[in-house]
Amino acid sequence: MADRASVTIAETVDETWILGRPGTGYHQLVMASCAAAGFAPRIGHFADDWNTGTALVHGGFGVCVASRMSRSQDLHPVRRIPISGDNAPSRHITAVTRTGADTRETVAFALETLSVETKRLMSSLGEGLRG
Repeated sequence: MADRASVTIAETVDETWILGRPGTGYHQLVMASCAAAGFAPRIGHFADDWNTGTALVHGGFGVCVASRMSRSQDLHPVRRIPISGDNAPSRHITAVTRTGADTRETVAFALETLSVETKRLMSSLGEGLRG
C-alpha cells in the first residue's frame, strides 16, 4: 500500500493497527470506521499521541491514522496516505456562538478565519500514515 495514492479503510483489513487506548476518541474513531467496513482491526500497539504512533509506524510495527494537522511525520519519516471512500475516519470541529453573536464583526471575522484556515489545511495536508 505504501506506493498507492490513497486506500480505503476496508483495504487495511490485513494490517496491524496502532490505536489510542480504549475509551479515547481516537480508538473509537478507528474502531467505528473499521466496523462500518465489516471488520475488527488487528491491534498491535496502543499510542495515545501521533508522535508515538508515527514512531511505531516508522519502526514497521503497523499502521495508524493521524490528523491532517499533525506534523509528526517531520520527526519520523513515514509515508502519509489519504484514506478515501466509504467509512473513512473523520471528525468534525464545530464553533458554537450565542444566538445572534455571529453578526458581531469580531465573531464573524473569527468564524470566517476558522473556515478559511480549515479549508487551507485540509487541502495541504495528508490523512493516513504508512511506514
